[in-house]
Amino acid sequence: MKQAKIYLSLLFLSITCICHANITLLSQGCNAFACDLYAQLKTNEGNLFFSPYNITNALAIVYAGAKQETETQMSKVLHNTLAQKEFHTSFAKLIKTLQTKDSDQYDLDIASKLFIKEGFNLLPAFIEIIKTNYTDAFAQINFANSKAASDIINNWVAKNTKDKIKKIINPDDLNELTKMVIASAIYFKGTWEKQFKTTSTTISTFHVTKEKKIDVHMMRQTESFNYMENDMLQILELPYLGDTLSMVIVLPKEIDGLKNIEPMLTTENIKTWLSQLKKEKIKVDLPRFKMEKGYKLKPYLSKLGMSLAFSNQADFSGIDGTKNLTISKVLHKAFIETDEAGTEAAAATAVIVRLKSMMPMPTPTFVADHPFIIFIKDKQNDLILFMGRVTEPTKATKEEPAKQPTVQPIEEKKESGFSFTELFNKIKKSFYDFYLAIKKRIAG
Repeated sequence: MKQAKIYLSLLFLSITCICHANITLLSQGCNAFACDLYAQLKTNEGNLFFSPYNITNALAIVYAGAKQETETQMSKVLHNTLAQKEFHTSFAKLIKTLQTKDSDQYDLDIASKLFIKEGFNLLPAFIEIIKTNYTDAFAQINFANSKAASDIINNWVAKNTKDKIKKIINPDDLNELTKMVIASAIYFKGTWEKQFKTTSTTISTFHVTKEKKIDVHMMRQTESFNYMENDMLQILELPYLGDTLSMVIVLPKEIDGLKNIEPMLTTENIKTWLSQLKKEKIKVDLPRFKMEKGYKLKPYLSKLGMSLAFSNQADFSGIDGTKNLTISKVLHKAFIETDEAGTEAAAATAVIVRLKSMMPMPTPTFVADHPFIIFIKDKQNDLILFMGRVTEPTKATKEEPAKQPTVQPIEEKKESGFSFTELFNKIKKSFYDFYLAIKKRIAG
């Protein structure tokens, strides 16, 4: 009996370590996918913003039904090194860690829903994987009435992004061949740990290119932040309240230096850069910016290596038991607004499945008055949630008066009297105390 209890305790610790390792592998895969997709999307001119995590979440659901070479291609694009079962269970744990953080200082909401054609039967095994790991939200829908169907999906997206993404699907994206739409949404609202004072914001020049300049609202403050620089770039990390999430800004030293920095965006380089960050007093100039970007991801995902999923040779027999399904479209929209108070960001993805067819050093300055790269990351899991570039911030007019930031600080939430972290720590302490007691008895 004593040995059984010891084995049980050791088994619990082993499972905990394995789960953590799998989440780390999953996060690394998500970040690698983020860099790959950025490299594809950067060919579009102007501002760029998307949520690699949100796209991965949506693709992960359809990946659960992929078989044979279709599964292999999707796995490579997602940089997945885990078996199907471990991949989905690890994704479920990752979602849980993101959503159950004990913080009343920011909002981070994640949701998914499957809209199924009336009369279309999913395999029980597929339903079980989705309900266990992603969502139990399923709805039957009549895709033949494409206007009504698109309204239902868009209303769900709007609700789960706090109306930041109001429309992701058009009626002509759906038809009588549509069997399923997998919708996924993420919403984030965070307040800067060190807010910019609106009284310090002035109208200043932003260099879109060496030739083109615009007036912007330039926010300013001098504070201690994580910072690094080398011959080509500067990197600044601005934490949100709670210090769990942060915005990382990669600023080329040259006005037109973005074209030299973007090819360097790899998980290895980002990891190296972030490891070099050190707390330092910095003079920061950062423009307000607001944008909404939309992408049809099919050509980009095909170039990354999962073209089979969009072809008549696709094998999604894990969804309905047939080889008659293919992905027709992957639609993505993302929104971000950053000002003196903080950041509000949201994204949604729809995957449409159908039938085939020594001396005191001077204070460094970080003046973001030319194009720069941004990403919002979860620091605990080292996971990139949002990623993009700002080439042309929101323009300012000289007549425009100073105003309060539109991203209002998070309202204080009422104490619920229950803490997941506190509960987990109590359980962990109980197991540890139990282990010490057993060890003492054996020694005695």
